[in-house]
Amino acid sequence: MYDAFIYRHQDGFVLDCDRRVTGDFMFHLKQYKLRSKIEIMDESATMSICAGWNGEAEDNAVKDERCDWNMWRTIVTSTDGVSRDTDIYNTLRMIKGVPEGPVEIARGKAIPMEYNLELMNGGTLGPHLSYI
Repeated sequence: MYDAFIYRHQDGFVLDCDRRVTGDFMFHLKQYKLRSKIEIMDESATMSICAGWNGEAEDNAVKDERCDWNMWRTIVTSTDGVSRDTDIYNTLRMIKGVPEGPVEIARGKAIPMEYNLELMNGGTLGPHLSYI
């Protein structure tokens, strides 16, 4: 239903999804919360995900295992002032054939195999990342 990464962060988890589906994704998760003592909050105003390639990864970075590239992702606070060149990231991603977000992966109209997510380690992207 949603293209997302899951990170362990401090005493909880951060789910990284496209900003265009944040509200729908949170609504979907809250439907299954039931009586669990967990909080589901939108933290997009205080944190974001920074993707990097080549060069040195930051201390809390996680390798992006979707294909054979030196790509990593890390959680940053909005006050970090990290420069994110999304054009380069998206170009690299498209060259490797890695779909991402609701525009490229039709929500509710496709299954992960149609986008080769199983070939890109979809479901388990290393010890810290997962597709939902």
